[in-house]
Parts: sequence; C-alpha cells; structure tokens
Amino acid sequence: MAKKYKLALVFGGFIQLYFEYLKTLCVDNQVELDVFEENDRNIDIENYDYLLCDNLRIEKCAKVFHNHSVLYQIGRSKFLIYRILYFLTHLNKIKSTEFFNKSYSKCICVSKELKRDLQKYYNVSADKIIVAHAGFVPPEQNNEDKLFKKYNIEEPFTICTSAVGFVTKGGYTLLGALRRFRKMYPNVKIKANIIYPKYKTNLAVKLYVKLFKLDDMVEFFGYQDNINEFYNKAHCLTCQSVHEAFGRIVTEAMYQKIPVIVGSNIGASDIIKDGINGFVFEDGKNASKNLANKIKEVYDKYEQLEPIVENAYHTSETLTWENFAKEIFYGLYPELKKINNVLPLE
Repeated sequence: MAKKYKLALVFGGFIQLYFEYLKTLCVDNQVELDVFEENDRNIDIENYDYLLCDNLRIEKCAKVFHNHSVLYQIGRSKFLIYRILYFLTHLNKIKSTEFFNKSYSKCICVSKELKRDLQKYYNVSADKIIVAHAGFVPPEQNNEDKLFKKYNIEEPFTICTSAVGFVTKGGYTLLGALRRFRKMYPNVKIKANIIYPKYKTNLAVKLYVKLFKLDDMVEFFGYQDNINEFYNKAHCLTCQSVHEAFGRIVTEAMYQKIPVIVGSNIGASDIIKDGINGFVFEDGKNASKNLANKIKEVYDKYEQLEPIVENAYHTSETLTWENFAKEIFYGLYPELKKINNVLPLE
C-alpha cells in the first residue's frame, strides 16, 4: 500500500507568492494539502507530515526564514555600543527566537549564510535545514533582447544601491569605497545613486559626506515607484549590507542586465560566481577597500562585461517563486524527488 502524504500550511507571510505552485506540486504528487488561516491555532499537527508557515512563529512548524537572527545581527555589528544597546532592546525577542528555532520541525533558509546563522547561534542541525533561494517577480517587460548599457566617458560612471537602513545596509562601506576609488582614479567621474529617504535628517551621514568632500559623488533618493528605472540609470549595482539574508535588489538588477557587486556575507552571493555572472568582494575589516577594488575592476573591464550580464540575466530567470516552491516541496519530501527523478535547479 502506497504511503499517504499530508501537508498543512498557514496562509500568511510570503506564501501567497508561491501558494499556487505549491498546490500544483501537491496535486501532481498526490499529497493531500490542508490550508489554514493565519489566526487559526487549532491545528492538530500530529495529523500531518509538516505544517508549513512562512515567517510566522508557530511551534513545531516547518518555518521559512527570510531574515537573520537577532544574535547574528548583533554579532555582525562593528560598534560595541550598538551591540550592547541592540542586545538589551531585543532581549525578549532573543529568548523567544531561541525557543522557537529549537522547536521547528524544519528550518527553510533563503541562503546558505542564513543556514550558517541558525547552525552557529541556535545549534540547528544540518538535517533540519532546507536552503531555498528567494524568488522575485520580474517586470512584465521581457529583457531577453535588452542591450547592455554603454558607458560614455563624458558622463559619470554611476553606481546604484539601496541603503534604507544606512548602517545595516553598508552605506558607510560604500562611501568609504568611493573615497578609495577617487584616490585610485582622481580624474574619473563617478557617482553613487543611493536610496536613503532619511538623508536630510541624518546629520551623521551629511557630516561624513561634507567632511570627505563627497557631495559631487553621491546623490540620495527616496523610495522608488519604479525601481527598474532607477537601476537602468546605473552602470552597476552594489550590495554591501552588514547583514542581508538574501538581497532581492541583486536579482532585480541581474534581470535588468546591470553588473552586480555583492559582499561575501550577502545571501545572494550563493548565486554569484565571481567574474562569471557578477562580482563578489570579501567582507570584513577591509570591506570598503575590497569593494573599491571590485568597483575598479568593473570600471576597467566595463566594455567586456556583456557576457557576464547575459549570464546574470539567465541566472535571475531561475529565481522564480515557482522554483522556490519546488525547493521547499522536494526538501520536505526528498523521496518524491527521487521517484520523479527531479533534477537539481541550476
């Protein structure tokens, strides 16, 4: 007699983005699926193989993690006073997170760095962790035939990034890299377009820009209604966050055929092969210096980067919510993956 599979899920969080794909997988593989509302806590979990929830705190469920743990964030902070304050203000969350992490049946992480986070700080065993790279929704316009953006030496070589939380998004790392790039190439026009809506009220950032005479090298923007237009004005995108579980902006830029530079600690570095479909700089004490060197590499080789951005574009095409659903489903049911001879995602 064939084994019967039963999966339950709580409809909340990001599940709406891949629910239909997950439902199709259940139908195709004869897995019974029951769906519960987010506020429904009367679920007899013993009746199911797994109870799947996305970014919600439900004991004994298979949880999808999209963010790093508080302990990881504290450990990544460069300032001792920030670590102390963050620890004290998140003490209850630290305690509850530890309890929940140890009680999950499966931990589904959107990157290998997030997997390492749970293993290091909460001692979650590798067999309880599934890595499923986050999907994204591409714009309606197909970019297959989009041409690689040319660089006019008379105009600034433009970098774009998002630094909504300026410290945690590595804003100072990028500003430091710009200073170093200017020393390497004092006659090159370079500019960074930075999404940071609070710039006008952040005196520390304004002082840094003034002190190091970066006024003509940076421009700050508010939230963007059309993020793709923002990308298309740039020659490359950088993602230098102190902690970033994945980094959707990287996938979006790759789809727009913009060269990407990411830190080695960024979750999206999983999908980047340095010099093949993007660029990875070593994070750590010399992050600004390493980022500056990668910006220099992109600048120096810019006219030869078309094959790299084409590779990046095709990589981004694989990062769909449909594939995200497949990685979760076959991570929960590896025996069905073998039965169906499902090939690993590229």
